[in-house]
Parts: sequence; C-alpha cells; structure tokens
Amino acid sequence: MQSSTEVQLELLRCHPDLCLKLEQLDQEKEAEEITNESRQEQGRAGLSTLTPTERSNFTKWNTEYKSKFNFPFILAVRNASKYTVLSALQGRLDNSTNGVTTYHEEIGCALYQ
Repeated sequence: MQSSTEVQLELLRCHPDLCLKLEQLDQEKEAEEITNESRQEQGRAGLSTLTPTERSNFTKWNTEYKSKFNFPFILAVRNASKYTVLSALQGRLDNSTNGVTTYHEEIGCALYQ
C-alpha cells in the first residue's frame, strides 16, 4: 500500500511541466500535449512574451526546482502574469533553499495550485 505522500507525489509528477508548455507555445503547429485552454491561459499570462533573460531564468529555475523536488513546478496561471509566474518560481525555490519551507510544505503548496 502506498503512503499518502507517495500518492501525492505520483499525482504531482503526472502534471505537465510548465516549461515544456512554454516551448510548445512557441511552436506554430498545435501540440497534442497542450490543451487549447492551457494554451490560452499561458498566453494570457504572457509566457509567450518572455524576454530572452526571463526565459533563461525561467528555464534555469525550473530545472533547479525539478531537480530539488523531483516533480514539476506547478502554479495556477489563469489570472497570473509572467511576472507572477517568475516570482513564484524563484520565491518557492529560494524559500526551500533557505529553509523557510520544507519538502512536505512544498508538496502541499504544489497540490494547492
């Protein structure tokens, strides 16, 4: 029998990677992996308009996040801006690095999204 944490991690690991969605937004053709609703949400959040520096930071922080937690960064972007997304990613990564949040607290934060 799986523990509650194992079930939660399995659920989080099934979530699409926001960084991969960003790459798919750049493609002209429709990608099967991203829904129209998700494409619209990402577009409204301005993720398709990231500057080269913002994109570089996003990719770097996202890679660090996945490496640290072993699940993708998850954030509800429906009413978010690109600044909100970047700030949340950097903040959650920094908080975990500085001991402000624990691994289990980050799991809870990701599930809340």
